[in-house]
Amino acid sequence: MFKETNMCNAFRNNIKSFSVVLFVTLIIGMTCIGETIAAINLSVNNLSPNPGESITFTADISGTNVVAVLTDDKKINIEDNVTPYEWTISIPDFASGTKSFRVLAIIDGLMEKSNEITVTVKPNFDELQQILFEQNRSVYLSPGSYKKLRIIGRFSDGHNRNLTKDEMGTSYTENIVDGLNVTQGDSPVISVTKDGLLRGHQPGVAEVVANNSGKFAILRVMVEAIDNDDADGDGINDDHEDSIGTDKYSPDTDEDGVLDGLEIGLNNNDPLDYNNDGIIDAVDSQTLIVKDVTGKFVSIHTSSGTLSSLYSQKLKDFPERKNNLEDILMECGVLGFSVKEINPGQKIDITLSFESLPNGTNKYLKYGPRLPEDAINFTWYDFPNITIDGNNIILHLTDNELGDSNPTPGVISDPGGPGKSTIVNDKEDFSTSGPHLDCFVSLTTSNSIFPVLFNVNTFFHFLLILLVCYFANLKLTNSKLNYQ
Repeated sequence: MFKETNMCNAFRNNIKSFSVVLFVTLIIGMTCIGETIAAINLSVNNLSPNPGESITFTADISGTNVVAVLTDDKKINIEDNVTPYEWTISIPDFASGTKSFRVLAIIDGLMEKSNEITVTVKPNFDELQQILFEQNRSVYLSPGSYKKLRIIGRFSDGHNRNLTKDEMGTSYTENIVDGLNVTQGDSPVISVTKDGLLRGHQPGVAEVVANNSGKFAILRVMVEAIDNDDADGDGINDDHEDSIGTDKYSPDTDEDGVLDGLEIGLNNNDPLDYNNDGIIDAVDSQTLIVKDVTGKFVSIHTSSGTLSSLYSQKLKDFPERKNNLEDILMECGVLGFSVKEINPGQKIDITLSFESLPNGTNKYLKYGPRLPEDAINFTWYDFPNITIDGNNIILHLTDNELGDSNPTPGVISDPGGPGKSTIVNDKEDFSTSGPHLDCFVSLTTSNSIFPVLFNVNTFFHFLLILLVCYFANLKLTNSKLNYQ
């Protein structure tokens, strides 16, 4: 009877202990699966205030434990952690132009950001007395080079204001200069955008004319060749540029950020066309060329949009990899680029054509936030949406989804590189088999928030371990009772 009673008590106590642990574990698992996402909606009472007025921003924030700030990316206004979340900004008397604002907030331990609002401040143009170029003397450019113009308006209230951009009412035209003759018209020597970005084209002389509210200012521009045989200084002879179709007056014909001299490759007589589309890479705005860390060429082609900001970087320049990713050999280092001029949410394919892709390459690791809205959490991760075909790797990307580290709609930024596994495990890997769901659990106290990474697969493994431990403990208890 004594043995039976003790065995029953032991069984009952084990059941209680196991039930408590199981209940707590289930609650944590349910919290993980049912996590809510906070949102911030920013509004302002006046999008076009006058100098000297005040405007009020209001943020509608869902969530608890909120700390929020209003920022224009240069200045952070005082934090607000009390509902309603409001900020009043005084517009200086001398102000003019546009400025964009957004709210950054920590909500329940996670960083969130609001929509962006652009405010335009226009002065009273009836008080405009004169406009002039800040560059009060002639400007010198080379073919393909740029200069940001700046227009200053002098007003009767004694203030000077920046009137450079189109929204301030300033427009730009060009004058053709031929010796002593000056005529209105589009000059082949220069071009200027509506917001005052001046570019030099072919050698010669031209003028830029600015106009605002009937006030005019004129700036003379000289464009000079860098070299007699290579006007744009891209390393390719002018006559040869004419023969292969590149622009001898632009060091970057396709304006993708890579000089023509690099994009045509080592053999000037056989310009590179890595994707074999019949268009050499130097004039193909959807293709870029870069050398990886081994010194071999890599061609990067996008199915849509325009590529820019291409770079190659050594792995040692990045933080260490963890979670078994340090076992992935990345011989080519890290490649980075951006794709612009795509539609928000658009799907695109990026094809990386390697001169020689290392044998056994079977992965593509990325560094950065997994999603653009998680901008403060940079990490290495294995990007799954790839296709490997010979020396080509195709990345299947979607704007503002996994793999895009840039939160701007219509822009995809991608730092990452190919790799291959160096450890082969012939046993089943329970940590990666089946659906893999990661989410955050916030364990909250009255004074602090502790974000904990909880893996659903690990959750079920933990239950399995609890069961094994329970039966092992029960068996041990039975063994002890039998010796009493």
